[in-house]
Amino acid sequence: MRKILFLALLLTLASCSKKGAGTPAKLRLLSSAMTAGLTTAGGAIITGKSSTGEAFQMGLQLGSEATDIELTPGSWEFAAITWENESGNGPMTGTNRCALTTASIEGEEVVVDLNLSPATCSNSFFTKPINVSGNQFNPLVLHACSSLSHVNSFSSQCGPAQFMGGNNLSYRVVFQGRNLATGANLSSLASGCINALGDLTSSFFYTSYKLPINDNGNFPFVILAYEDLNCEADDLEATYLFQSSKHLPTIEQADSLTYEEAGETHFFFADNYIGHGGNTFANSGMLPPYQILTDRYDDPTQSGGSGDAFDNTRNVFVNILGTTNLTSPWTLGRRANAPGGIFDGNTTIIDIETVNPTSVYNGTQIDFSYGGATCTTSSTVTTAPLNITINYCDNIDAVPTNTTTNDIVIELNNALTNAGIVSDFVVTNNTPGANIASPIGSSVMIDNGQEPESPWKRDTGLYGEIAGAYHGHLGAILHKAGFLTCSEIPTSGSLNYDFGDGDIITFQFSTGKIPMAEWMNSSGTYPVKNIFEKRIAFVEEGVMREFYEFNCSGNILAGFYRSNYIDGGEDHRVEAYWDAQDNDNLIFESIVYDKRNEPGNNYERKEWNLLKNENTSPIVELWSARNYNDIANSNNQGDVYSAKIESGFIYTSAKHYTSAMLPTETIDFVTNTDTHVKYNLDGTNAGATGHQINPPYDPSTLAINKLQFPKIMSAIPGNLAPMSLNDPRLFTGFGPNVTYQAYQRTMDFFDYWKNLDFGTNQGCIYDGTGLNEIFLEPSHYIFTGSENLAYSHLGLSMISDIHLYSDADGCTGITWDTNFNMITIDPASIDDIAGGGPLSYSELQPGTTFDFALSGNISGVNYPSWANTLVATNEDLNVVNNGGMRLVGDQSYTPTTIDGGSVPTVTAGQTADFFMNVINAYPGTVVTATSTGVSPPTCTVFASSGQIICTPDGSQVASDVYTITIDNVDLGYTNSVTITIP
Repeated sequence: MRKILFLALLLTLASCSKKGAGTPAKLRLLSSAMTAGLTTAGGAIITGKSSTGEAFQMGLQLGSEATDIELTPGSWEFAAITWENESGNGPMTGTNRCALTTASIEGEEVVVDLNLSPATCSNSFFTKPINVSGNQFNPLVLHACSSLSHVNSFSSQCGPAQFMGGNNLSYRVVFQGRNLATGANLSSLASGCINALGDLTSSFFYTSYKLPINDNGNFPFVILAYEDLNCEADDLEATYLFQSSKHLPTIEQADSLTYEEAGETHFFFADNYIGHGGNTFANSGMLPPYQILTDRYDDPTQSGGSGDAFDNTRNVFVNILGTTNLTSPWTLGRRANAPGGIFDGNTTIIDIETVNPTSVYNGTQIDFSYGGATCTTSSTVTTAPLNITINYCDNIDAVPTNTTTNDIVIELNNALTNAGIVSDFVVTNNTPGANIASPIGSSVMIDNGQEPESPWKRDTGLYGEIAGAYHGHLGAILHKAGFLTCSEIPTSGSLNYDFGDGDIITFQFSTGKIPMAEWMNSSGTYPVKNIFEKRIAFVEEGVMREFYEFNCSGNILAGFYRSNYIDGGEDHRVEAYWDAQDNDNLIFESIVYDKRNEPGNNYERKEWNLLKNENTSPIVELWSARNYNDIANSNNQGDVYSAKIESGFIYTSAKHYTSAMLPTETIDFVTNTDTHVKYNLDGTNAGATGHQINPPYDPSTLAINKLQFPKIMSAIPGNLAPMSLNDPRLFTGFGPNVTYQAYQRTMDFFDYWKNLDFGTNQGCIYDGTGLNEIFLEPSHYIFTGSENLAYSHLGLSMISDIHLYSDADGCTGITWDTNFNMITIDPASIDDIAGGGPLSYSELQPGTTFDFALSGNISGVNYPSWANTLVATNEDLNVVNNGGMRLVGDQSYTPTTIDGGSVPTVTAGQTADFFMNVINAYPGTVVTATSTGVSPPTCTVFASSGQIICTPDGSQVASDVYTITIDNVDLGYTNSVTITIP
């Protein structure tokens, strides 16, 4: 028979009526506490467990509620805790008292006396020894951590909060009520909201709460974690369960560690959505390090900004490294102001804005009433709506005393004072003491004010978010799954993880697909780059949302990240490379694509960024190129920015690109930026010195081999790094490096070609020298020591094809579309130049050939799909920047000969030069001369013009014979002619 236990911790004696056998009896837990004049204003917890394993827990927020629960007859153990809350600090505070007793629940009248006493609280049933001082639980110091792998004492720091702090901003401790026999919810006891009072940099919290932290699994509780500062129910992110092993053995507990110091209990827990304290990457020494910066931008004080180089470079900086106070700029609100300021016909003489971000004064109008030649300044104020009128003239009096900007500022402040709002505004005189150039603009409107929002996440920047995954949930999930070190992470298969409420994420494992960036430590020697060893991809509802690539050996502190977020009219994609060997050094490169297609908000933003922190110097440098296409207003534009933070100053250079400039103007921070400003760290102007330094590296992404707007616009977003493990762009049967190098080096080759200038236009091949420069390069070979230069694909020597690339009047220009998506490479054509099959399936080795096609314009003829074959050479790419590629030919040259028809007559004693023509004077051709007489002429061959010039010294006499010989050792060609002196 089930019994009803009436729990009314009213601390008064209860009357109990006689019940018949088989009739449910209400049992009341009683306490003698009330007789001592004690209160329970800090709440109470009551638990019970039967000999048959049934259990319940309930919390009483004020210690005076009542709840009915059904209990099975038998032997029961009951326990209770109350708090007095003498200081008004809320539940679970103040003097704690405890009770522990047993009772037999039968079909008769039963009274259970809970004799609450402070002394009982020191019992191990209630607390571990380090959690109690005398008979009082210690105040709680709560530490929210990304993992517990580094925690070993009370002084361990879960900071800086950017990387090592918990994921959330506010917390609540709840002793949840539950009847485990029936599953019914009972009343609970909850703490107030625990936060750092707006300090997002803190990840630990001193409290007045005194908890029964024990090793016996008694008094299970949860910590509710919220992503906002105020424990809003809608912002609940995670629920972590603790010390439930006794009553809830089948429900997984979160990990925690407890230490005592100076009468306080330091409770560390893993706030990483998983509640798991171990971390695979921590065990492997792979946690991305927090960056120390000697100097950095001052944090924004409002969202938006003036749009100058300081604001734009700070945005790039914050988007990568976050803010110092970890507050997102977009939550700060905006100060209301008069857009454009107050203008007097010559310049903006006065600015006015609110002291704090607010929208209260949006719509306030300030009118300027011009009274003619002479009048004193005055003002009027009307309310509902607020309107200020400033009356003024050219002169204040007939002396005349000119009206100046000072007078207008004084009158504005008078009007604000009369309106009772002067403390809410700042009026700035931009031209102190200047005479008014009447008339002042008739009116201005205060606008753009925006209320601040409560933060709901720490702003750690993209690097911080990526690092946070390694420090937190990603490392925790892998560790919980049994992959204790990086080497144990598989390269195939998948893992499902249930975050609760049906939120299941699939983790896919594979080998890496991305080559390490050129600037990464231990990345290999270009063009043979190392591929990241492993990839972990997050798949949700069948769609890959993001993935991480990393190494378990070699450079374990570099990595790659890629994400896609596409939802309705919103499309956000990111890829990022980083290498951070310690706290003082970071190189971070990112591409960001952001698109909105919503009513009144239709745009695309494509952006490439590179940041270097060298704090040992200490210098921070950054570069950014941004294409912003305002589709709604048909305004496509671009901007480039560079900045250097050094010795307390920020040096910036910038350039704005109109739509017409985007496809034609180069990106060159040394020669092609036109705005150079030096700032203090707070953004105030400090001079006109910029940062005219080009980025030290080309973009690392698959589809942008050079920093150019046409490539940025073409490559983003469609040709960012492969999201799919079976991306169709990756050559089937080959390692990723072959795909990357084939495309990048093809782009490099044709960029090199189109930028050559041997005639009057870029991309021109004017003569044999130009032809050699792009196609032959006699000092470079496919294989060291061989004669295998790169020749024409057309069955003739490239010299014979010069007419394709120039005309009789000189070069008419060659243009190539060298964007990734305009190049087609046939992987089935990959071969050895000797035809023996691919030399390697993992690297693009010298001697590897492949067929390609791309669009171009050659000598005015459009080639929508110009096809040919390229061969990879072993050229030193630091010397020749053509991707180490050459066009492949038939390995056959037409012989080099001296044109017999051009051999002149040379007379005795002649000292004037004589000339001969050379047919196919290939680069590398040399000339020698001998004589049967006293001395031979001095001869020089000019391969570019195909001419030999010889100078005799006049010693020749009749019957002497000159022998003129041309040789090309590389090609094995030699030819001679003789000239007999008549």
